Amino acid sequence: MRWVLLLGLCVCAGCAGGQTGEITEPTRCTERTEEPLAEAERVEIERLGAPWTGTLTWDEDGSSSDLTVSFAPAEGTAFRLGGEGCEEELREVPVELRADTTDGLLRESLAGTLEWRPGTTYVTVPASRPAARIEGSLDLSSLAPAETARLLVVLERMEGSTAGQIFVAPGDGRDEQRIAAW
Repeated sequence: MRWVLLLGLCVCAGCAGGQTGEITEPTRCTERTEEPLAEAERVEIERLGAPWTGTLTWDEDGSSSDLTVSFAPAEGTAFRLGGEGCEEELREVPVELRADTTDGLLRESLAGTLEWRPGTTYVTVPASRPAARIEGSLDLSSLAPAETARLLVVLERMEGSTAGQIFVAPGDGRDEQRIAAW
C-alpha cells in the first residue's frame, strides 16, 4: 500500500513533489526520542494549522466545493528525531486534521503525524481514517469496500500557501487512487 509508504516517508521537506505526490527524499534520522512538545512548539504548530478555506475539485466529474482544512496537536506522544544521517532535528507530532466541505461530502477528523522542523513554515501532514468511519456523505463504495479502505488526506502548507490531495487506499493490494485536490 503506497499510502503507508507516504505516511512513513513524507516529511517536511521530503515531499518536494507538491501536487504530484512524488516522494523524493525520505527521512534518514536514526534516533527517535520521546519528548513532550514545548509550549512554544505547540503554539507554532497551532499557528501553522490554522483554518484555511479554498476550492476543492473532485477528480471524477470536475465539480468543486469550498473546503476548510486545519490541524492541531492531538493527544499522544511527541518525539524528537535526530542522530546520524539526520540533516536537521525534526519533531514528530500526532495531529488531528479537520477537513470539511460545504457540499457535506467531507466532515472529517483524521489522525495524522506531522514531521516538522521547528522554526520552519513548511509542513506536510498526511492523515487517514477508515472509510467505514467517514462522517460526511462521501460514498467510496464504487472504489473500494468500506471494510478495508482508508480515506487519506495529504495537506501541504507553507506560509501563504496551502495545497493538498485526497486519496482512497483500497486496502486490498491495489494502489491508492486520488479522488480530489486543492
